[in-house]
Amino acid sequence: MEDQSETQDKAIIDEVGERELSWYHYIGDLANITKAFIGTNYLAVAFGFSQAGLIPGICGLILIAVLTDHGCQLMVRCKHRIIRFICALYPNVLEEDCTKVRIKLERTVGYGDLAHHVLGEMGYHVVQASVFITQYLTCVQYFIFLGNSIHKMFPVDHHSNSTINHTLPTAEPISTAPNLKLLILIPLPIILLLILIQRIRLLSPFSAIASSLLVIGALGVFVYVCKGFHITSNFDYAKLYTLPIFFGQLTNSYEGIGCVLPIESSMDGNRYLFPTFLRVAIAFVWVILVSFGILGYLRYGNTVNQLIILSLENISVVTSILINVTLMTSVIFTFPLQAFPVWQIAECYIFSGHCRPKKSILCGHVKTALSVSRSESESLLNDVSHQSSYGTTQTLEDLVEEEKIPLWKKNVLRTILLFTQVGLAILLKDAFAYVSAFTGAIGSSLLSYILPCTIHLKARWVELKKIIIFKDFLILIFATVASTLTIVLLIYEIVKGPL
Repeated sequence: MEDQSETQDKAIIDEVGERELSWYHYIGDLANITKAFIGTNYLAVAFGFSQAGLIPGICGLILIAVLTDHGCQLMVRCKHRIIRFICALYPNVLEEDCTKVRIKLERTVGYGDLAHHVLGEMGYHVVQASVFITQYLTCVQYFIFLGNSIHKMFPVDHHSNSTINHTLPTAEPISTAPNLKLLILIPLPIILLLILIQRIRLLSPFSAIASSLLVIGALGVFVYVCKGFHITSNFDYAKLYTLPIFFGQLTNSYEGIGCVLPIESSMDGNRYLFPTFLRVAIAFVWVILVSFGILGYLRYGNTVNQLIILSLENISVVTSILINVTLMTSVIFTFPLQAFPVWQIAECYIFSGHCRPKKSILCGHVKTALSVSRSESESLLNDVSHQSSYGTTQTLEDLVEEEKIPLWKKNVLRTILLFTQVGLAILLKDAFAYVSAFTGAIGSSLLSYILPCTIHLKARWVELKKIIIFKDFLILIFATVASTLTIVLLIYEIVKGPL
């Protein structure tokens, strides 16, 4: 049953997505997926190792990569399954019209729709809140990185500088740098222009540039980590007490979980390659994370800074500026892609007159159909083919009726949200890794592990083999316990001081 369903889902993708594409569309789509999963967190993974130890760090990197791929693939499969059932509600529609609607549904059905279909309206709101928090705080992390990177490029008098192993430099050195509040405003004009772009695929050129700059900047940092490399004695093979901090931080290292379905939806004509592109992107990110994590931790040990770039030694001012500018440009060009789900969710709740998906798409009969076997669902679909859960007759085109929001309203909202992110970044400028861990525990874990398995179990319970059910429950228990422990430790850190 599992293989047959996947074949049917692929048939839908092929049928809906066939059209000629230029070579740069393939590169752009792969770049979008890759950039969605990596931004600045790789610079903090060595600090994550200092919270977990060497062996749990390596094992954790492998586990999180596998679980992230698993969750993303489940979401995409459930999406295509829902589309198949929605179209099946209208068996008398011409094939040509049905194909047009499938194309529209492919572009509009999101994570929230999946949760609403299977878990109800509360599930929808949980997903929307989680995506918003995850992507919003990821953007806050970007501003923390940008502000500290710009500040680092100014000369300072180091005699009063002190650094502790759990935060960025906290003492106030004598510096020629302007106030951090002003420094964070420097990239704002460029970001303000980028957030005005309304379609994800138009961001592909910026993602390609960002990916290239990321590789260059990461190589620059990596060279200086390896230059004069020696293994410090100040490292641990395992540190169980603060291990949950590592879990939250690493979970959030795959930053783009909230962007997965929007990107997949934007891949017109190329959607069938999404699973392959996803695995390539995750593997690429894993190589970067494991390289920086192992080598950075072995060299700097438990004294490594939250951002490894602040631990680099014997680096010239010019080289430091070049590396920082390269990484900052990469982050700036990544920002609108990470922020896109934030804008979409905020627009839906504030401007659309309701804070849930279109009622015609989210009919209870579809939710029920997803929870029964195929033979049972065929009978059910015949009974409700012309009725929604609200008891009104509808056409298939009604399912994808779009609500137009004036462009100026969208841009004003995006600008306001952008400035709130800047303000929060200023307040949390010394807590980059802990913001990452909190984001991973409160949002990314829910979106990447807990909800995909919950949706999968609820939607396909009668079809799944016992081993699949056991696997999903095992992931649910692991993610729930790890996230809870992470949040508890972070609260302890805030209340009691350094761990």
